[in-house]
Amino acid sequence: MAHNIVETMTDDNKRAHAITKGSVQALFLWYALANAAGKSLKELLDNATDLAKKLDDAPLLQKRVVDLIATQDKAKIKQLNKLLDKVVPSKLERLIGKIDANKVDLLLDDIAGNTSLRKALAGNEGLIDSWKHASDAFANGSKFITDIPTLEKISKLASEGSSFRNKLGSNWQEALDDILKNANDLKCSSCGNSGRIGRSSMDQYLDDVDHFIKNFDVSSGGKGEVFYNWMRNTTNPTSGQLDELHQTIRDFAKRGLKESDVVDIGKQFPIGTKKYDLQQIGGKFTEYKNKDFVTYPLTASSSDVDQFINGYLKNVDNLDKLEWKVGLEKLTNKGWIDANALSNMKSQWKNVFESKTDEVFETIWGNQNLKNSLFDTGLTKAEAKLDFADMVSTTDDTLFKFIKVE
Repeated sequence: MAHNIVETMTDDNKRAHAITKGSVQALFLWYALANAAGKSLKELLDNATDLAKKLDDAPLLQKRVVDLIATQDKAKIKQLNKLLDKVVPSKLERLIGKIDANKVDLLLDDIAGNTSLRKALAGNEGLIDSWKHASDAFANGSKFITDIPTLEKISKLASEGSSFRNKLGSNWQEALDDILKNANDLKCSSCGNSGRIGRSSMDQYLDDVDHFIKNFDVSSGGKGEVFYNWMRNTTNPTSGQLDELHQTIRDFAKRGLKESDVVDIGKQFPIGTKKYDLQQIGGKFTEYKNKDFVTYPLTASSSDVDQFINGYLKNVDNLDKLEWKVGLEKLTNKGWIDANALSNMKSQWKNVFESKTDEVFETIWGNQNLKNSLFDTGLTKAEAKLDFADMVSTTDDTLFKFIKVE
C-alpha cells in the first residue's frame, strides 16, 4: 500500500522516500486516517512527516502504531493521535515501557479520557507504578485506578525507602495488593462516590494504614497482627469488623498513637471474660462502636450492653478512664444531626440504665475504686443507689461522660 502511494507522488517524491525509509508505519497510520477523514495527499504527507518525527526513538509507540493498523482499529488510531498531540512522545514511551503489554490499551484509555490523570502522569512518571498496582487490584473501570489522590497515596506506600516497605520487607507488594483489593468499596474523595457508610475515603484509609503499619508490630503475635490480617482479608473479617477497623485506625492516626503508648489491642479484661478494644499505658480504655444505633438502639444490642456492664464496669477505676466512641457517620446517615448525636446516645444509655438499674448499680458497687469515684464517702448502699438514680434521670456527666460521638 505504501509502495503504491509513493509511486503516485510527483513533487513530494523525495520527502515521501524519506518518510517510507524510516517510518512506513507512520504513513500507513495516516493513510487509514486520510481515508476516514477525506484528507488530501499533501495533508497525508505533512501529517506523516510530523508523526515520523514524533516517533523517532520510540520503538514501543511505533509498534503500537503498527499493531493498530494491522487491526484497522480507527478509534484507537485517532485516540493515539490525540495523545501524541498532548503528551510528549518520549514521556508516553516511558510510561508504556513500565507496564505489561496487555495493559497498554487500559492505560491509553485512562489517560485519553482523563486530563487530570494525563497531566499527573506526565508530571510524575512514578505514578505509573501506582496505576499498575491499582489496575492489578481493582476491576477494569474502577474509580480508584484513575483517582489521583489514591494513586498518590499508593505511590507513598510503594516508594523505595518508605516505612511501609521497610516494615514489611520482601512481602510488601503482596501486602499492598491485598490491602487495596480488600478496600474496593470505599469512598473516593475526588470522584463523588459515596462508598460504604462509616468508612474512610480510600486516600485517607491508606494514610491510616501507613500510620498503623509504621507504628505497630504486625508480625505474628504482635499487637497489630489482628488488624493487619483484617486489612489483608487473610482471616475473613466480617463487614462489621472492617467498619471497626476503619474507625479504630483513623482514631489512632488522629491521636498519633503508637505501640509504646498501648498496653494491648483487643484483649481480655483482667476481671471477667469480656474483651476491650484498646488499653493505653496509664490504664485508659477505648471501646470503638461503628454501628447504626438509630435503627438498632442500644436496648436491642444485648452484647454491647453486656460487654459494658461485665467488662468495663468491673475493670475501670474511674469513668474518666473510659471512652466509648461511636462513629458519627452511620448516625447522621440515618437522620441524626451532628449537634444532637451525643445527647441522643446519652438518651439511649439512660434507657439502658433505667431498664437495668439493679444490675448496673450492683456491678459498680462491687468495683471498689469505681464506687469511690462516683459516690461520696460514707454513703450507705441505699443512699448511693438513690444518687445513682438521680445521675441516670438527669444524664449527669459524672456518669455519662464516657460516651463520645466522633
